Amino acid sequence: MKLFIDAGNTRLKWCIDDQGRTLASGTGLLEEENPVSSAGELIRQVRSVAISTVASEERRAHLLDSLAKLCPALVQFYWSEQARNGLVNAYQDVSRMGADRWHAMYGAWLDHKQGFVVVDAGSAVTVDYVDSRGRHLGGYILPGLQMMLRSLRTDAARIWFDPDQGLATDSGRS
Repeated sequence: MKLFIDAGNTRLKWCIDDQGRTLASGTGLLEEENPVSSAGELIRQVRSVAISTVASEERRAHLLDSLAKLCPALVQFYWSEQARNGLVNAYQDVSRMGADRWHAMYGAWLDHKQGFVVVDAGSAVTVDYVDSRGRHLGGYILPGLQMMLRSLRTDAARIWFDPDQGLATDSGRS
């Protein structure tokens, strides 16, 4: 059995796979003692762990310690690459691209093999463009919703909004 983990800055998503069949999946917080607690006893049967992460070194070490207590599995981290199966990264220094962005593009490339745009909205919003030949054309990183709201509350004193109101779909008139 394999455990796949996608770890962001604070949260992670995981699934346990056995020969292409998903046996369990869930989410957790990186700061938790056991961020994959909802896997139950199934976690002890895992023989390999694949992790894609943008988490800090401290949180990555915490995740490794947590996993070591749960299962004796081999852990492999997967990072951004210069190229794979026809997809070519535009970054000269691929270590500067978050693994989440690379893996999202790679998954889309494997499924479609044509030009596409990947938009991912988490702690940050990323937008990446790939042409029909698999060349990454670059992209953007923008603050995510919570980051933007914090910034408006802190740095824009004359802008008022009700954080409990939620997201409006009409244009503002105040």
